[in-house]
Amino acid sequence: MLANGFSLRSRGFVATCVFTCLILLLSAAGLRAREVGGVELPGQVRVEGSDVPLVLNGAGVRRKFFFSIYVGALYLPRRTSDAAEAMSMPGPKRVSMTFTYHEIPAKKLAAAWREGFEENLDPPEWQHFGASIRRFWSLFPTLRKGDVVTIDQSPEYGVVVRLNGRKLGRIGEPGFMSVLLRIWLGRAPVTASLKRAMLGDG
Repeated sequence: MLANGFSLRSRGFVATCVFTCLILLLSAAGLRAREVGGVELPGQVRVEGSDVPLVLNGAGVRRKFFFSIYVGALYLPRRTSDAAEAMSMPGPKRVSMTFTYHEIPAKKLAAAWREGFEENLDPPEWQHFGASIRRFWSLFPTLRKGDVVTIDQSPEYGVVVRLNGRKLGRIGEPGFMSVLLRIWLGRAPVTASLKRAMLGDG
């Protein structure tokens, strides 16, 4: 009886260890870097002003007229395939854009931002966020192949925009990140395929 009991307990202990190790391995695999459109993206990041680790929710390629423009990636505190949840989720977030097109002039970039906001905001929202929106698109210079833009939200700093690690500016208005995310995840996303990809269905 003692031997059999010990054997059963041993097998149970081993099974528990195997299951735990399997979960840990699967979790680690989910945090590995991922290559999308020739760009390697980290599986996990942290934003300034927050200790919360963000996981890669999804990433895809923004294309226009068969040209690859940038690789867009969305990082969240936890993964979700629901656009509304991703936009409203509290805590830190990041959108990264790694540009693959040879050059995008600042004026064209500003026009693209404006179009994205106009198609996804109702007039009262545009009126409320207008000043922050105009400041946001004014931050961007001409971008070239290889440039990396990160747009971070942290509870301490608001929305911070960086180019190749250099800070371009900050938008402190509450709720701005949720509005900005509509460009990729809203009713009129920049492309439907990029929306699906950033929600983990790419």
